[in-house]
Amino acid sequence: MKTFKPLFLFSIVMMTPFFLSAQGAKSVLEETFFSSGKMPVVLSVVLIILLGLVIYIALLNKKVNKLEKDINK
Repeated sequence: MKTFKPLFLFSIVMMTPFFLSAQGAKSVLEETFFSSGKMPVVLSVVLIILLGLVIYIALLNKKVNKLEKDINK
């Protein structure tokens, strides 16, 4: 339960720009990615990288907590 709270807060912080972004004019880069069909590829690569980082941090946190318990014994 201790790891759920930081992950939940991290996901909220990461999704905030999507909710707050203006729906106005598109940039040239955005138009290029959408018109060529590369935007889903870019988004999926970014999501895979972020997911990998979150999993790595969670596993690292688990190992550090185990080491802290061993030290305190």
